[in-house]
Amino acid sequence: MLKVKNVNTVDAHCKTNCLNIFKLIPCFYLPILIFIVNKFVISPFGVYARWGWFDIPMHIIGGCAIAYSFILVLRKVDDVVITNRFFEIIIIIGLLSTVAIFWEFYEYLMHIIINVDQNTLRDTLSDFLFGLLGGMLITLNIKVKRCVTTNK
Repeated sequence: MLKVKNVNTVDAHCKTNCLNIFKLIPCFYLPILIFIVNKFVISPFGVYARWGWFDIPMHIIGGCAIAYSFILVLRKVDDVVITNRFFEIIIIIGLLSTVAIFWEFYEYLMHIIINVDQNTLRDTLSDFLFGLLGGMLITLNIKVKRCVTTNK
């Protein structure tokens, strides 16, 4: 059983030590910007219909943005200290993979709701591949560069 001696002490502890979700929002400005540009500029003008290959760089850029966001999140969260660089890379790629899965569910739902004809198995797997590739490139670039510059 948990006993709380003084609620004010717990409240003060939480104000200084608990995760404030609002301080993490700026970490996701880049992916939000990419999403907005995609939905309100690229898609309405039929860029994907004209140039089918444009989907590839967009998923690479999106993967880079999401991975970079999670790198920023891990830097801002004071309670999480990861000393092993390999483990940190695995966590970032795992989070990126989770976002990629949810993104593909989102695309599938858009296919069902508004009949956007793009969800083939080939499209889904290439989206995963290029999103993860972009995320891995930025993660490895930042983490290896940081490792070399800090000599750790």
